[in-house]
Amino acid sequence: MYSFKEILFDLMEDRGISITKLSKDLGIDDAVIYDYKNLNAIPLVENAVKIANYFDCTLNYLIGIDDNPKGYKFKKEYDSSLFLGRYLKLLKDNKISHYKFCKNSGVNESSLALWRKGSIPKLETLSKIAKYFYVSIDYLIGRADKE
Repeated sequence: MYSFKEILFDLMEDRGISITKLSKDLGIDDAVIYDYKNLNAIPLVENAVKIANYFDCTLNYLIGIDDNPKGYKFKKEYDSSLFLGRYLKLLKDNKISHYKFCKNSGVNESSLALWRKGSIPKLETLSKIAKYFYVSIDYLIGRADKE
């Protein structure tokens, strides 16, 4: 699998899009996009959704979980308020506690307190959850209706 950085710059190269153009089109500072390239930085969820929408692909594809850019039906919008309910349902359906999930996945156990207050996990954490439960990141944040 490829990294976010490799996938992003392959998509840009395939379409002949410069960092400046992508920055302008998405309303993301070009310094941030340079960070994605030079520092191998992972975007915030909001920016990842903008990029995925721009290239019409899933978040799982964009960050290298799947190799099919349109592997499932997804929406342009997302609803981060769906995350907590979907996460808790995955725990229940899989008969696993948050503690056990964290222990097995390396996610910080105290994260649940933040999520209960309405915070959405960073993309790296969403990736761990998606991989662990075999669901899409798009599902977790409400950009897709099916797991």
